[in-house]
Amino acid sequence: MKIIGVAQPWHSQSATLHRAVAAVHTVKPETTWAFLSALYEASSKWSDAETENQSENKILENAAHIAEAVTGIEAQGFLKHCKSAEVTELLKAHARYSRGNSIHVTPSVLFNGCRVVDFSSSWTIEDWAQFLQNP
Repeated sequence: MKIIGVAQPWHSQSATLHRAVAAVHTVKPETTWAFLSALYEASSKWSDAETENQSENKILENAAHIAEAVTGIEAQGFLKHCKSAEVTELLKAHARYSRGNSIHVTPSVLFNGCRVVDFSSSWTIEDWAQFLQNP
């Protein structure tokens, strides 16, 4: 399964967190799912209200602590990699892919290149497992 993130511009922290996930994915791709899970577990830290007065760097510092704990990527190296050309190019590729498939908001899902219209953002893990077994 390939995840292509679509940052939501009306949630400024969204682009920053996508950058954090891309950094983990390019350094230690095998830890991407664990990092995503940890970010979701800490989702209250990423709300609009919690981040409205935080800089991008502060949000990335908070994500760096999670990345270090979950993935073993040293925080300072993570922060440096977040600003790398490699991560920027990956984010650009995700944006081009999404725009090329007319995806501008989430939730939107493509499965084997085809848009899935009968899913819900409220799906549980079990719902996704059932879908992936019987697409």
